[in-house]
Amino acid sequence: MIIDFHTHIYPADIRDRHQDYWIDPCFAELYASPKAKTATAEEVIAHMDECGIQASVVHNVGWANQETCKRTNDYILESAARYQGRLIPFVAIQP
Repeated sequence: MIIDFHTHIYPADIRDRHQDYWIDPCFAELYASPKAKTATAEEVIAHMDECGIQASVVHNVGWANQETCKRTNDYILESAARYQGRLIPFVAIQP
């Protein structure tokens, strides 16, 4: 079994407007490069199928903004429920 242990997924609106979220230092560090790509759960599943990956651990980035962190956690959990056994959730909390 092949497992990708470090993957990120985002709701479509964050993917489509990812530059609007560069105000968050952690997100900017990961995605400010023009080579960086964001993806939804459906896009990650499609890529996994193309590459023969059976499961992916999907991480939250640990947002500075609590509302965005919760929203992304919820998306990760909902996606993992939709794709049981394929997406393994790894959520973040803000201390």
